[in-house]
Amino acid sequence: MAAQVKSEAQFSAAMHAAIKVEDAKRGLGNLFHEAVITLLNENPDCTADELVEKFNEVVTIVENTLQAEVKAKFGEDATAKDLSAWTQYKSNYKRALTLVNRRDIMACTGPGQLNTKLQEVRKAIKEKEEGGVSTDANPTDNGAAAGGGAAVGAGGKVEGVSSAVNQRLHDAMKLLAQLPEDAALEAAEIFKNAAAARLRKLGHGKKKIGATAGNGAGAKVAANH
Repeated sequence: MAAQVKSEAQFSAAMHAAIKVEDAKRGLGNLFHEAVITLLNENPDCTADELVEKFNEVVTIVENTLQAEVKAKFGEDATAKDLSAWTQYKSNYKRALTLVNRRDIMACTGPGQLNTKLQEVRKAIKEKEEGGVSTDANPTDNGAAAGGGAAVGAGGKVEGVSSAVNQRLHDAMKLLAQLPEDAALEAAEIFKNAAAARLRKLGHGKKKIGATAGNGAGAKVAANH
């Protein structure tokens, strides 16, 4: 009779996996930082806007080139947006290219220092603004989504979703408020991407179910992974 697997062993395996994931994520951050420094060195005379344009161009080329690999790994509906760490670094560095001086970016040794510098710049901008309105504020985030959908109502509740979902959102917001800005941004980005991925998969599943209806008992709906 085979020995029963102990929960401790399973948790141990899970933690080993977590260590590998964290190690890979930190390695990705350093690789991304080095790529941005190379981009700056390749374009010494570009303005901030021109650098952002070149950054978008090269990242788009890479994402399109590796799209087949993303689909093969995570399913036909997957895109680069489903790579949460990649998406977060891309967002942070794009913002840094817009707001942070080129010399300051090049002086940073990695994404940690860059996030610190970015927060310093954001804080300075906010302090200069009249009324204390953040430059990061997006008016469309506080009203109905473009084309319809849920909206934020009184008390911060999201209209169009159940009270149970609103409670989960409220709990999540309280946790986000306890995190430093870079960690909160990362967590929020992961949540947004997860919701978008689930929406795409549900939509894809409904299309497949509709397409196979009436095709007989042997018809099957392809699973999304």
